[in-house]
This record gives sequence, C-alpha cells and structure tokens, in this order.
Amino acid sequence: RSSAGGPPVLHRSRCARHCALTMARRFSLCAAAALLLAPAGAHPIEKVIGLLQKLGDQVETEHKAEEVTYTKFERWCTNSRKTVGKAIEEGKANVERLGSEIEAHTKNIEVLEAGIKEHEEKLQELEGTATKSKEQREDGKALYEEESEGLKATIKAVDEAITALSEAHSKTDSFLFAQQRTRTALALAGSMATPQQMAMLQKFVEEPKPRPELKAKGDYEGHVDEYSFKSGSVIDLLKELKLKFEDELTAANTAETNALNAYDLEEQAREDLKKATEDAKKEKEVAKGDAEAAKATAEGDLQNSRDDLTADTTSLEETEKSCDMKQAEWAERSKTRELEQEAIAAAIKILSDVTGVRHTKPENPGLPPSPVEAETGLIQQASDATPAQRALNLLRNEAQQKHSKVLDRLADALAARTGKKGPYDDIINMIQKM
Repeated sequence: RSSAGGPPVLHRSRCARHCALTMARRFSLCAAAALLLAPAGAHPIEKVIGLLQKLGDQVETEHKAEEVTYTKFERWCTNSRKTVGKAIEEGKANVERLGSEIEAHTKNIEVLEAGIKEHEEKLQELEGTATKSKEQREDGKALYEEESEGLKATIKAVDEAITALSEAHSKTDSFLFAQQRTRTALALAGSMATPQQMAMLQKFVEEPKPRPELKAKGDYEGHVDEYSFKSGSVIDLLKELKLKFEDELTAANTAETNALNAYDLEEQAREDLKKATEDAKKEKEVAKGDAEAAKATAEGDLQNSRDDLTADTTSLEETEKSCDMKQAEWAERSKTRELEQEAIAAAIKILSDVTGVRHTKPENPGLPPSPVEAETGLIQQASDATPAQRALNLLRNEAQQKHSKVLDRLADALAARTGKKGPYDDIINMIQKM
C-alpha cells in the first residue's frame, strides 16, 4: 500500500527469513507423515510436491508484485530526488537573487534619502534667501521713499523760491519770502548742490535787502529793475538745481522701478526653483516609499525562500534516508525470496529423491522403467515391508545420507506412533514444536 502522494511501502514480517529456512523441512516432514498414513498403493507425495510447486509459483508471483511495487517506489525516489533537488537549486538561486535585490534597494534608499536631504537643505536655503531678499527690498523701498519724498520736497521748495524771487520786485515782503523759500530749498538741497551753488545761495539768504538810494520822486521803479537784474543769477541757479533735482527724482524712480522688477523676477525665479525642488523632493520621497515597500516585499520573499529551502533540504534528507532504508529492505527481502525459492526447490528434491516421484516433466517422455530395473533394496522393501515400514526405512536412509537428526527423530517418533488412530494432527503439532 502507499499513502496519497507518498512512496509505495513494503511491509514484511521479520520472521520471513526464518520461515524461508524452515519451510522445506516442515513440508518434507508433513509429506513423510502423509506417506505413512496414506492407504496402501497410494502416493500422496505427488500432491505434496504439487503443493510445494504451487507455493513456489505463489512466492514468485508475490516477488514480482513486490518488485513492481519497489520499482514504483524507486521511480518515486528518483523523481523526488530530482524534484526536490531542483527546488533546492531554485531556492538557493532565489535566496541569492533576493539578497542582491535587497542590497540594491538598500543602496537606492540611501541615495534617495541623501537626495531628499539635499532638497530639504536647498529649500531651507531658498527660504533664507527669500527672507533676506525681502528684507533688502523693503529697506530699498524705504530708502527710495525717503529719497523720493526729500527730492519732491526740495523741488517744491526750489520752485517756491523761484516764484518768490520772480515776484520780489513787485511786492514789499516778497524779498523776505523769497529768502525764506530759498533758505528752505538750501536746507533740503544739502549735499546735492555743489559748494559754489551752496555758497551763492547762502550769500543770498543771509544778505539783507538793500534799499535803493532815492534821489528824486518817481525814481523807485528804476532802482527795482536794477535789483531784479541782480537777483536773476539766483533764479537761474535755483532753476538749474530744480532740473538737477528733477533728474535725480526721475533716476530714483527708475532705479526703484528696476529694483522692484528685479526683485519680482528674482522672486519668481526663486519660486520656480522652489517648486522644482519640492517636486523633485516629492518624487524622491515617492520613489523611496516604493523602494522601501519593494525591499519589505523582497525581505518577506527571502524569509519564505529560506524557509522553503530549509524544508526542501530536510525533505531531501528524509527522502534519501527513506529510499536508502527501503533499498536495504528490498535487498534483504529479495534475498529472503531467493532463499524461499531455494528452500522449496530443496524440499521438492528431497521428497523426489526419497520417494522416487518425478517432479519435473521428462525431456523425452516414454514408458516408465520396468520394476525389474529398480534398485534391489526398493524391490525387497516393496515385497517384504508394509508401506509404513517402507516410509520409515526411506526416512532413516535419507537421514543417514543427509546426516539429518531431524529426519532421524521424525522416523523414531513415527515408528512409535504407527498404527494409532488419527496421528496426523499429532504429527503436525510435534513437527511444529521441533
């Protein structure tokens, strides 16, 4: 019998060898007993020999059936060794492959982590640069607004001074007002005017208004014209300063516009770089997550492969052990069958030799030999002794020739019991005890 998916199993009794060695002796003794108890003229040995031959055929049939079973088992061993061996080779290859894959994932994760860290540092740098740039822009804007307000106030003051000087000849208090406006413009102009221009303006604002010498009634207008002519150089100077201040204001406006545009461009470029860095960082984080998941899967597969490899290795060892054991059992069983066949053949030969009964078909079948040609001893036994005595004589002769104490004891025991009713069962029991 065989379990499902498992090898065929041979079950034999450990007394098979002992049975094989004693079979011939027991059948020989039983045959002798049957001969002693058979009616006169009958030859029961022929049936015994036939029984032994049938048993020999049965032994051979069983041996062939066992050989078929063992052949299946041997084929199972071969296939199992091949299958499990292939699984072990594949398992080793998987362990090596998965180990390399895990190592590659580990290095990839390290590279991605370094890249993510680099992106984080870059983002921090961009954040710091943006903060610094914003502070600089705010400072620049504040300076621009301050400068712009100062230029505007200076231009206004200079413009008012020009207007005041232009009207100074027609109004009594216009000269003083013009000096006041010019003083304001001078204060606002500061370092924006040249030293010569500053000196001229300073002299103007500090000089008291001269009173013209009136020699006759109606001569005032002529003197006013003369003063207006002298103040014209101050007016020209103020106009020149006004143009200069307006140019500086225009330049400041242009510079502020350029600075603002540059800041906007820089900020936009920084935002673009920040977005690209964040996208790259996010991409690496996703790749890192995928790599970590793949690594975890590979580690799980590696553990499973190692477990399978261990199980396959154990299975192969057990298969090898089982196959080697069954091979040894089969060799022993085959030897036992061989001994059984030899014992049966020996029993048949002994019975044939003792009784003269043919156990094989003759090569040249013909008439049976004449009783006259038989051995003298046998003829005498046939004429002078009963069948029981002839059987006893044959057993004793065979025991003497074979030096068999068993046959000798059997003959003595049979001689003591000859003539008793129903001796067959007693003889069988006695033989079994012997």
